[in-house]
Amino acid sequence: MSDVAKKGGEAFDCKGRPIYPGDLLKSYHFVDRKGKIHHLYHVAVIRDGHLEAVPTCHLQPGMEKEGGRAWIFKSESGRFTIISGFGPGDCLSYEDRPRRKEIAKERES
Repeated sequence: MSDVAKKGGEAFDCKGRPIYPGDLLKSYHFVDRKGKIHHLYHVAVIRDGHLEAVPTCHLQPGMEKEGGRAWIFKSESGRFTIISGFGPGDCLSYEDRPRRKEIAKERES
């Protein structure tokens, strides 16, 4: 339970960028028989004191379901890629966020 991200900036995507509430996330789903890769799309939200990934289809009016939600764990957040979003205070685009140092060093090697 201590590995669950409780606020924005505690978990990082596969490129080492911190995940904040409101970010649009992409994660791998499956490869079909023709070889096309399919992805799931989620929005990061804070709910009950935890950072959660909520499927985008649940954001439509009348589609408030509980299924499909998942806590974002710090150790497993690398399965997500941020594809849109702004940081705290809507001032820091996801592209401009400082990356986690361990990830940046691994990519340079």
